[in-house]
Amino acid sequence: MKLDHISYSQMNTLHKCGEQYRRRYIEGEKVPPGVAQIRGSSVHKPIELNLINKMQTGEFLPLEAIGDLAADTVAAKMDGEIRLDGDYAEMGLAAAKGFVQNEVVSLSLLHAKQVAPSMSPKAVEVRIELPPSDAIPVKLVGVLDIVDEHTGVHDTKTAQKSPGKSDADDSGQLTTYDLLHRAHYGEEPKGLSLDVLVRTPSKGDLKVVSLQTKRSVEDLGVYVRRVQAAVRMIESEIFLPAPQDSWQCSTRFCGYAESCPFYNNGRTRPVS
Repeated sequence: MKLDHISYSQMNTLHKCGEQYRRRYIEGEKVPPGVAQIRGSSVHKPIELNLINKMQTGEFLPLEAIGDLAADTVAAKMDGEIRLDGDYAEMGLAAAKGFVQNEVVSLSLLHAKQVAPSMSPKAVEVRIELPPSDAIPVKLVGVLDIVDEHTGVHDTKTAQKSPGKSDADDSGQLTTYDLLHRAHYGEEPKGLSLDVLVRTPSKGDLKVVSLQTKRSVEDLGVYVRRVQAAVRMIESEIFLPAPQDSWQCSTRFCGYAESCPFYNNGRTRPVS
């Protein structure tokens, strides 16, 4: 098969599970979004609109407006078919909806109060398509979350616990952002930041963990070789399933597991 384009999301899925990649991107078989995915995408929307308002008017949105935007966004996304994944699987649908709405509102306001005020946004949600080249034979596609005038590219994540100290250094997504920024703006970004909005599930404690990093030309060279390998695998139709002992290979974390020929839900497990 001939591949048209590739993105970080595609590569990440391929790395986790080739069978999941095949069903999602080749067969076009979609599963309902998981609650954790809805939480992350819902928080992005009020952040995006708040920063756009800053760029257009010089002012941030009122906190009340941000809270309303967050609540409306998550309510709309939770109105369709969803999948109770991870820790949300134990809550039940009604409880999960209320819990996630509280998470999204509090995390959106956390960003508005503690992250946004120090920002000078230049661009938000910038879609970039890097055309095929000798280095990467297909289009490389990505969307930069936030480009700040002074601090560079920011990737915003939500979490229920603090990230590891090396998460930004190890982030393939930030490497992708660096490469796309250089191609689009003609220069390396002034910095790369992983901004993690944390809300603990039990007590609802809130904090922001911002991790700064950078990428060298050698880092980008390794990344390009990884993209090349991924393209070869996909075009050769080599889709290895996730290892059997992968924590992601379960009905709790994968929407394809129930019908996956490589997943044995009834396999015998040792008694602890």
